[in-house]
Amino acid sequence: ADIICVIHNGNIVESGSHEELLALGGRYYRLATKGMS
Repeated sequence: ADIICVIHNGNIVESGSHEELLALGGRYYRLATKGMS
């Protein structure tokens, strides 16, 4: 299984699968959905 880590200011702020990170609604979600609407 792949794990994606979101790094902000040198720290891992989120980690998980694509689906898990989308469900969190955090930084990864905002990046992944930017421009999709």
